[in-house]
Amino acid sequence: MKIGESLRPEEYSNLFHLDCVQFIKELSKKQTILFFSSEELPNPYLSERLGIYDDFVVLAKDSKMVVFLPFPIQNNDSDVRYASFSELESMLKKINGVLCLDFSSTKLSTFFYLNRILRDVILINVEPVLNAFFSLKEEQEIESISSASKLTAEVFNGIVKAIKSKAISTEKQAFQFIKQNSLKNEAEFAFKPIIASGKHSSYIHYQDYSEESFDKGFLLLDIGFKINNLCSDMTRMIYLSSPSKYDIDLFNKVRQIKKRCIEHSLDVASANELQEFALSLFKKEGFQLQHAIGHGIGYRVHEPLLFYKAKSKQNPIAIEPGIYIKDKFGIRIEDTLIIDDAAHILTSCSDNLVIID
Repeated sequence: MKIGESLRPEEYSNLFHLDCVQFIKELSKKQTILFFSSEELPNPYLSERLGIYDDFVVLAKDSKMVVFLPFPIQNNDSDVRYASFSELESMLKKINGVLCLDFSSTKLSTFFYLNRILRDVILINVEPVLNAFFSLKEEQEIESISSASKLTAEVFNGIVKAIKSKAISTEKQAFQFIKQNSLKNEAEFAFKPIIASGKHSSYIHYQDYSEESFDKGFLLLDIGFKINNLCSDMTRMIYLSSPSKYDIDLFNKVRQIKKRCIEHSLDVASANELQEFALSLFKKEGFQLQHAIGHGIGYRVHEPLLFYKAKSKQNPIAIEPGIYIKDKFGIRIEDTLIIDDAAHILTSCSDNLVIID
């Protein structure tokens, strides 16, 4: 068994408008054999199409698909054959030529297993093509991301109101408010909320919830919900007390960088290009960008940041510049948006600095 070169997404972009099953079938026409497991697919496209919600493996060749399951299932799909796991090994042993799989999601034990039963086979990494395909979302998926973004904005505005009325005065209370709204709206957390007061905001992924009163100064809230398994992601800043000119200027620099990166995202072809652009903006201001400028968003809150386009599909991403002064404070502003011929911001919440004196 040998390792070959990865597939290039650019060579398959004309297939990205297809649904998942048709995409795999068309891809298998171009490659010898495709091998997937349920864990490798970042959303439920395939499982919903096939009516399967447990572990399964797909073997596709020449636009024909065999789905291997640990249990029998009624075959309602005439162009897909269902088989038991017991048949899988015998079919794999017959493979010669090329086998495509997602290297990043394939367990090491699977590589050892394939190495044991495969002989003159070249393994090809299909991860870049899968990432590009799954980064594009259909209209109903965008609607769910929009709904999750709207709820995120509503909860943030509710926190602002509660802080002003002194109903919330600690990180722990703010977390409980977010949790209650999650339950009330039957929405899951997209990730553990970040609620970081004062010097806590200088830690990029601060995860504790202090029961002490908020410190004066910056309060960072990074919140996201899931609706229909699709995520939102938003970061906003509150200032408790009267900000200095330096604090306001620094906030406005981050805000302006976000705006320019969103505008620039219309013209780039890769995450590296956008990252380099963001790094240059931070360098001009005398700061370093300590994390990625953004990420894709969908069934996982952090998906690869890609810039592919397809008919009837769109590419949701998040842009999140930040400046962090160690043990003093941090400023991050983040929007969820759609990139096509323009930048459509889904985060329905002003990115102004909220000052509560």
